[in-house]
Amino acid sequence: MKNYKSNRGKYALSAVAITIGAILSTSVIAADEGKDEGVERVERISVTGSRIKSVNILAPSQITSISGKELELTGHINAMDALLDLPSMAGGLTNETAGFNYANTGMNTLNLRSLGQERTLVLVNGRRFVSSDVGEMLVDINSIPTALIKSVDITTGGGSATYGSGAIAGVVNFILKDNFEGAEVETRFAESSQGDNKSELLRLTLGGNFAEDKGNVVLSFEKSVSDGLRSIDRGIAYGKFDPDNNILDEVVPSTYATHWAWDLGNSRVVNEGGSFIPWDDNKHGYVNNNSRTISTPLKRTVVNAISHYYLNDDTRIFAEFSYAKTETRNDSDLYFIGSSQRGAAALTLDNPFIPDDIRRLALSEDVTEIGYRGRINEFGLGGFRAERLVTRYVIGFDGTFMDDWDWEASYNYGEVTNDQY
Repeated sequence: MKNYKSNRGKYALSAVAITIGAILSTSVIAADEGKDEGVERVERISVTGSRIKSVNILAPSQITSISGKELELTGHINAMDALLDLPSMAGGLTNETAGFNYANTGMNTLNLRSLGQERTLVLVNGRRFVSSDVGEMLVDINSIPTALIKSVDITTGGGSATYGSGAIAGVVNFILKDNFEGAEVETRFAESSQGDNKSELLRLTLGGNFAEDKGNVVLSFEKSVSDGLRSIDRGIAYGKFDPDNNILDEVVPSTYATHWAWDLGNSRVVNEGGSFIPWDDNKHGYVNNNSRTISTPLKRTVVNAISHYYLNDDTRIFAEFSYAKTETRNDSDLYFIGSSQRGAAALTLDNPFIPDDIRRLALSEDVTEIGYRGRINEFGLGGFRAERLVTRYVIGFDGTFMDDWDWEASYNYGEVTNDQY
């Protein structure tokens, strides 16, 4: 559990994605004329999460809607962490599950019903968002401004009929505030119950109307820093699970260690202080967990601007701009190498690099080949660093005519730059 302190004050794609659609539908009238005169007439019902309106949207399909206020009350700094509390959300890539997936370190992706993150479609205001991964349509939730979220609508059925195989698991639609007035500043500090895994947040949101309330502009800035958590900080070791006793057995250190070992038939020796002595797992072994992370550190900087202007009562022009920069790192084990790994072969006794003492030991035990194993520790821990920059532009027109017809035409451009070290 985390303890939260809050202080609030009011006041490419890899390629260009162009979406131009004309969406025509007939509104759904909730009360027929002449029936139940005391019942209020509903002029229009709009079902979120779909840009295509048809009679099929009236079929029963459960929609989970979470307001931005509810997200704030969870106390989480990132919307991703709040959504993981939902039973239907398994979570794809998170700060806690990055593990050895170094290429996508620092990404937060959604995975509905554990059917796969690539089968969960993420929309922003009903439109597709730029992917932060190469080769898959994976939207990094870190790129979505938490402060501007008006609501999150989640449907776990029927999405593929409208959007294709990318929505087999369902659709998550982030609806952003587009009519905000005033100023809002928010700072948060969070830490675990053990006083570690700290994170900080600063948000600033400004908005107001113009042109006699025909238009509105909203600007948002968000910066957060999460320290992350290394396994060694908690003294956690990975052991083998014993299902009979429902416990983790004591961890057995890896024989691929910083102390280079030599395999001589059924024996293994290590050079210690200039002398070769028998190998001892507890003394010479390498604990992988000492260089792994439980939660990867993450820095986020997100800037957004949303604006619209009514040209007349039935026609509106709108624009969106998104900029998100994330920086992260993920430590890894020291690189290991050995005669039984990665296609390497054992050494023959005539190899000039074999120490004379090892050669004499091999001859005394009638061994013709010598194995070796160890880790390359001359350059310190390995690891992965990533810096992602996501930009997105949307401009378009929408409106109604003849009371019952809706239309929209928009241009959506996204680009992602991913620098990996």
